[in-house]
Amino acid sequence: MGGSSEYRLFSVDDLLSNEVLQAGQATARGHHLGTRPDLDAAEMYLSREDGLLVRGVWPHSARKSWMVSRIIDVVSRAMTGKWGQLGYIELYSGPGRLLDRSTSKELPGSPVEALRLSTPFDRYVFCDFDEDCVTALRQRCDQEPMGSRSRVFQGDAKEIDHLERVARQFGRGTLVIAYLDPARPRDMTWHTVQTLANRLPTVDLIINLPVHSLQRAISGPHGRNAEAHAAGAFLGHPEPSDLMHWDRTHAHQPQGTMDAIRGFYDRQLQSLGFLPPARRIVEITPGVPYYDVLYASRHPLGVNLWNKANPPEPPPPSLLDGLDQLP
Repeated sequence: MGGSSEYRLFSVDDLLSNEVLQAGQATARGHHLGTRPDLDAAEMYLSREDGLLVRGVWPHSARKSWMVSRIIDVVSRAMTGKWGQLGYIELYSGPGRLLDRSTSKELPGSPVEALRLSTPFDRYVFCDFDEDCVTALRQRCDQEPMGSRSRVFQGDAKEIDHLERVARQFGRGTLVIAYLDPARPRDMTWHTVQTLANRLPTVDLIINLPVHSLQRAISGPHGRNAEAHAAGAFLGHPEPSDLMHWDRTHAHQPQGTMDAIRGFYDRQLQSLGFLPPARRIVEITPGVPYYDVLYASRHPLGVNLWNKANPPEPPPPSLLDGLDQLP
């Protein structure tokens, strides 16, 4: 998570009705600590279970967490015994517990889920920028049976020294899975990905690519301001406005721009030796992409395991389905 915020590139609240927002706020009332401007304006709460910090999320985040839990479970079971060690990294771990704002249900965060795998990793490194999140996560890790295998660091995922410290936790012959889930584009740069890829030659990456936020930052009315610079730094593109897509009438096409962002980022990953990444698109409402979850590996087995863990959703049924079966 990043430092102090003067702006937000995009808020999921923008896409939700007032009724849904009010319902979420009402169900969580009583444990609400307020909005944290330094944490992308996240709503923070105290857990009913352990009294520690909890981050409020919407259901799409729960789905993302489920996908990540599925792949790391499959990888840990498939790769145990085939490598000297298995390692797991999260650079944006948060406090380790989530509150679904639409239902008021508390859920374990991805770090806790990772520690509870049936076939756990040999070493875990969890990080966050925020001291309060780090404090809560350390206490939660200490309560887990596999918590002794984990280390929790405070640090900025954009700082090379911090990334170097993380990479030093893993020796040669370690297969590492690194989960990069920044809350905002400004919280990560392309150098974050580059550093991990260069320092950990046997790393697979799970990346949240916030295509909607990036598209809005690039194409907004102030396309050359701090938001656009943050988008360019995230992508590693010196002129991100070059990715904008226009139709024949010179009107901007957001979907075309998002596709251009995807294509550019895939090529960036391939320049580091990764294969074309597996991709799952998460929508906040039907037909509105919010972000992509990418799995990038240098070996085809990694992509195959992702597809096994998170098979593509079938296309919606068509009125033409089954016509070839008619007499």
